[in-house]
Amino acid sequence: WHINTNGNSLLASAGTGDVLTGIIASYFSRGYSNLESAIIGTYIHGECSNILSSKYENISEFKTPSNRLHENKKNPVHFNLEETLYVISCLKPKRTILTNLNSDLNYDFLLKRLPKNVLPAYDGLKLNL
Repeated sequence: WHINTNGNSLLASAGTGDVLTGIIASYFSRGYSNLESAIIGTYIHGECSNILSSKYENISEFKTPSNRLHENKKNPVHFNLEETLYVISCLKPKRTILTNLNSDLNYDFLLKRLPKNVLPAYDGLKLNL
């Protein structure tokens, strides 16, 4: 048995399972076994929720960057483009692909506006891992 005691109620939010799947898949794609990927992924997932909850007094006010990225519309639950780009600038990933874009975000507009390491997803996109 493998029991992960890391994490908190933030992980009961919509979309966190998608994040967990992405973390596990990233380790699997790097050659870790299914079990190793699941163990590492669930630990990191829980640790991220611990870090977030320690930085925000009222975790229920925390926004998730997943599910319907809008250009400028403020949303009580999800990030808009400006907020998403701010988070990306703080995390400094080598590459980011924006998915689940709302129809108010034009692909050509995004290509011109986004930093070079941030790309908008499109139908049929294939990733070489």
